[in-house]
Amino acid sequence: MKQLGNYDFLHWIAQQAKHVAGSKPFYNVGEHIPETPELTGESGPMDGCWRESFRIFVLDHVSGKTVDFDRLKETLDAKRQGFPYATNVVHYLASHDRNHLMVELAERGIFDAQAFKRAKLAVVIQMTAVGIPMIGMGEEFGQDTRQTPNQPNPLKWSLLENAANRELWEFYQKLIALRLQNPALHTANIEFLQEDPQTKLLTYQRWDDEGSRVI
Repeated sequence: MKQLGNYDFLHWIAQQAKHVAGSKPFYNVGEHIPETPELTGESGPMDGCWRESFRIFVLDHVSGKTVDFDRLKETLDAKRQGFPYATNVVHYLASHDRNHLMVELAERGIFDAQAFKRAKLAVVIQMTAVGIPMIGMGEEFGQDTRQTPNQPNPLKWSLLENAANRELWEFYQKLIALRLQNPALHTANIEFLQEDPQTKLLTYQRWDDEGSRVI
């Protein structure tokens, strides 16, 4: 629909939705690929938008395809892409029309323990980056099925019977608790402290003005 490319129309839709919501909290997010800062912010019609580049860049890094600290910093700090607020971007590793991370890693020849190790690194980046994390259902315990357009992709609950899948699920729980308990991870504040390309080490800190700090 041409209307969906019309910001005046999107402004109107957003205003109507917020009017209906009344005093209830309301967050308006757009699935705009590739993402654009103009869709959000003070003048944009949306509160936030999906950040497809995050998924691509994280996959490149955790699969070992690249070690590019400048790109990784941009991945972690959406302000470098022009998004002023932490609420402007929604980060995901998988979605309703993107394959699960385990599938993507398998296509790159990464399986078993190595795949789970890299899945943990991916979600650490997701949960500590500036922005809002979105977890594709099943991603939290290593769903390994492909997405087929217009076809159901039921959750494989039986995976939780495997030690590695259950450990990944518990790892997600700990990181979600970390975000909930540390307001520093809700802000747009991020500072890069140390980088070592040889050991592939990048250190950064997040903080707020009330004393919350995560490194």
